[in-house]
Amino acid sequence: YTANSQTGKIVYVDVDNQNSEVGHTDLTGDTDQDVTITPKAPAGYDIVAGQNIPATEKATADGIPTVTVQVNHHKRTVTPGDEPKPGDKIPGNPNKQPGDGTPKTDVSYETLHRNMTRTINVTDPHTGLKTTKVTLHYERTATIDDVTGEVTYGNWTVVDGSQAGFEAFNIPTVAGYSSEIKSGSADDLQALTPSQAQITDWTDQTVDIDYTANDQTMHITYVDKAGHPVDGGSFTVSGKTDQTVTTNAKVPAGWVLSQGQTYAPETIKFTGTPTADITITVEHGTKRIQHDNPVIPGDKTPSGKEIKGAHDEDLNQTITRTINITEPGQATKTTTQVAHIYRDATVDDVTGEVTYSGWSTDSADWTAVNVPSHDGYTAHQSDGQTGIPAVTVKDGQKGVNIDVTYTANDGTVLIKYVDRDGNEIGQQVITGYVGETIKVTPQFPENWVPVDPDTVPAEVQIKEENGQIIIVVVRHAEKDPVQTKKVTRTITVTTPDGQTKTIKQVVTISRHGDLDLVTGQIAWQPWTTAQWDVFKPAAIAGYTPSLAEVPAVTVDGETTDQTVDITYAAVATPAQPEHLALTASDTTDAQQATNQKADSNAQPAVTVVTSQQTATAQQAESTTNSRLPQTGNSHDASALAGLGLASLGLVSLMGLFGLGGKRRKRD
Repeated sequence: YTANSQTGKIVYVDVDNQNSEVGHTDLTGDTDQDVTITPKAPAGYDIVAGQNIPATEKATADGIPTVTVQVNHHKRTVTPGDEPKPGDKIPGNPNKQPGDGTPKTDVSYETLHRNMTRTINVTDPHTGLKTTKVTLHYERTATIDDVTGEVTYGNWTVVDGSQAGFEAFNIPTVAGYSSEIKSGSADDLQALTPSQAQITDWTDQTVDIDYTANDQTMHITYVDKAGHPVDGGSFTVSGKTDQTVTTNAKVPAGWVLSQGQTYAPETIKFTGTPTADITITVEHGTKRIQHDNPVIPGDKTPSGKEIKGAHDEDLNQTITRTINITEPGQATKTTTQVAHIYRDATVDDVTGEVTYSGWSTDSADWTAVNVPSHDGYTAHQSDGQTGIPAVTVKDGQKGVNIDVTYTANDGTVLIKYVDRDGNEIGQQVITGYVGETIKVTPQFPENWVPVDPDTVPAEVQIKEENGQIIIVVVRHAEKDPVQTKKVTRTITVTTPDGQTKTIKQVVTISRHGDLDLVTGQIAWQPWTTAQWDVFKPAAIAGYTPSLAEVPAVTVDGETTDQTVDITYAAVATPAQPEHLALTASDTTDAQQATNQKADSNAQPAVTVVTSQQTATAQQAESTTNSRLPQTGNSHDASALAGLGLASLGLVSLMGLFGLGGKRRKRD
C-alpha cells in the first residue's frame, strides 16, 4: 500500500471582529504523516499570544484536521515626540490595504499637539497697557489600526514644563478708579483646569480691562464752637479722580475765624484716596447782660438780629411751693412758700442767640412743713413723698403743689354663722376702711338659713382695723317636696244582652313634705282627699241590677284601686215563682252579709274587688243578691255618714295641734 496524499488548513479568525475568518494557510501530507503547523498571520494582523497552537497534526484518511488560530488587528502607535514634525503629517490613504501601515485619515502634528492661550490686557490709567499672556501645552498619542486604517487618540497630557491649567486673574485695583471688562467676560478670568473636551475644542481667549475715574466729593463746613454748621457755611466740592477743581468756599458774612483756624483752600486736587472734609470753626462778638438790666423785648444786636432772650423773665425766677393739708373732718389749710433766684446772660451779636450763666441760690429756701398724724388714718401726699422737708431752690426747680389728704386704714368685720349649740358652721369677712359703712350680702353656709332674719345685719360700720365679730344663729334650710298619686275605681256593667261597659273613676291626691337640706330627711304631711262620685246603673225593663247604685266614696292616702262589677237579673213573675226576688230576711246568708256590713266603718256596703285582690266576681254577686238592694244602700249611706263625721273630727284635731296645714318654719 502507498499512503494517499491528504490536505487541511490553518484558519485565522479575527477576535476584534467577532471571530470572523480572515484568511487561511493550506496544509498537505500523506496519511499517517505528522504535518508541521507553522501559522502566519494575514497582512495587518498579529497572532494572539498565549494560544495552545499544536506544533503538528497527524494526517488521517479523512484529511488533516483544521487548526484555528486567533488573530487581532496590528496597531501602530504614533508618539507625538517622534513624528510627524511641526507642519508635517502622516498622510491618510483612502485606499488603505491591510498591512501597509497607513492610516485612512491624516495624522498631523496639530492633531497630536494643542496650545491653549489666554491673553489679558489691562490698561492702567497711570502706567498704561500691561499684557498678561499664559499658554498651556498639551500632547497626545495616535493609534493606527493596520487592518482598517482607523485612527484613535489617547488623552491629552501636559507637556513637560507647561502649566496644567489657568490660574485665576485678579483685576488690579487702582485707587479712585473703577475697572471695566471691555471684551471677554469675567468667566474668562476664573481659574481653569481644562477637561479633555475643552482642550480639544479650545479657542484662545482675550480679555481687555479698562478703568474709569470715580466721582469724588468733599465738604468744607463752617461750624460754631459747639460744632453746629453755620447757615450759609456748607460747601460741597465735586470732581473726578486726578482732577483739580475750585472750592469757592468763602467765610459766611458776619463770621470770623476762631483763633488758630485758617482759611479754606481755593482749589482741591482729587487723588485716588478720598479727600478729607474740612471743618473750620468761626465765631462772632458777644455782649454781657446783667440780671438787673435785662433786654427789652424787640431789642436787636449790632448785626440787626433780634435778641432771642435775656428778658426779665429769662434772668429772674420766682418759684412757689403751695402746700394744702386737709385733715380728717377739718377744712383745708394752705401754706405758700416763695423763692427768688437770678442769672446773667451773654448775647451773640450775629445770631441774637443768648447763653446764660448759672443761677444764684441766695434767699431761695423752702422751709420744712409738718404733716400731722391721725390714729386710724394714713396721710397721702400728691408728690408721692413722705413728709415735706426744707428745700434749697436751684435752676430747673418747678413750682410745686403738694396736696396732703388722709384715708381711713383698712379694717375688717367677721360674721360668724353658728347653730343653736354655738358650733361654728361658717364665717364671712367684710373688708373696708375704718369708719366706712358697708352693705352686707349674707353668705350663709350651704343649706343653712338664719333662725331670726332680723339678726342678720344689712350693713356694718368698720370701727377698728380688726377684731369686730358679729354672731348670726342659723338652722337647717328646708324645701317643700310634693307627692301625687292617682286612685282609680273601675265599674264594670254587664247588660242582659252580654255587652260590657267599663266606667273608670280616677282622682288625684297629693301631700306636701318638709325636706331638711342638711340631713336630707323628709317629714310628710297627710294626703289630701278626693271623691269617687255616685254611680247609678241604667234601668232595664224586666231586670234588676245587682247594685242599684255605687255610692260616693272619699279617697284618702290609704285608699287603693277598686273594681265594682254590676250585672242584671230577670224580675220574677207570678207565672215564674222561681224568679221571685228574695228579701233580706228570707235567707240566713243575706242576714250574715247585712251584719258584716254593719260592722265595717271604713268600706261601703258594695261588692268591691281591689286591684290587689283575687276574689271572684261570682262570690261578690252572690252576697249582693242575697239582700234587698234598698236595705243595703241605706246601711251604706249611714256608714259613709259616720265615716265623714269621724274624718271631720280628725281634721279638727290636726288643726288644733298645728298639723292640719303645711309647716312653714321648723326649729
